[in-house]
Amino acid sequence: MAKIEIPIKDKLIVTRNEAAALMSVGTGTIDKLIELKVIQPCWSGRNVLIAKDELIKACELLRGKRIDLDNTKLVDIAC
Repeated sequence: MAKIEIPIKDKLIVTRNEAAALMSVGTGTIDKLIELKVIQPCWSGRNVLIAKDELIKACELLRGKRIDLDNTKLVDIAC
């Protein structure tokens, strides 16, 4: 049986790589966002999957903030 290809824009749940592409960040940043509990993933076996709703919520939460990857924390951006 052939695998059905679905465009990323039509998916409800995406992989880490797809989530990174949608947010224009690397997979390491996605992992840090999961560690910070900004994104709540789900798993299918060993595969980490992320609902697109989680990505939208993360974008809203990150507005006006910077991700400090070294210290794994969110920092407000002074305007």
